[in-house]
Amino acid sequence: RLFFVRTPDGSDLARDGTGRNIIILTSLDAAAACAHAYGKQQLRPVTSTELLEMAQQAGGDFGYTLTLGPDRKPHQADTKTKHIPMWHTRTVTAEWMASALRSEQL
Repeated sequence: RLFFVRTPDGSDLARDGTGRNIIILTSLDAAAACAHAYGKQQLRPVTSTELLEMAQQAGGDFGYTLTLGPDRKPHQADTKTKHIPMWHTRTVTAEWMASALRSEQL
């Protein structure tokens, strides 16, 4: 399953540090960590069909940043500090994403 993350005010999809690439959580673990940190209302499931349509319409305006692997930030269960997850990521162009998703549908 894939998930988008909404911006804090819910008006847009969250982007990486460049402001150009839409963040996609690529695992249930990443989604759970994000929901714990920001609230489950900040997550939105996305289907491969929806992602394909979006990528095909991007026109080079944006790409995607995919989360990979486990949360890299140590979690200290005995503190009251909010845990903000951190992942390895890979950035891909919308063109690449569309091509990969079209290949998957064959």
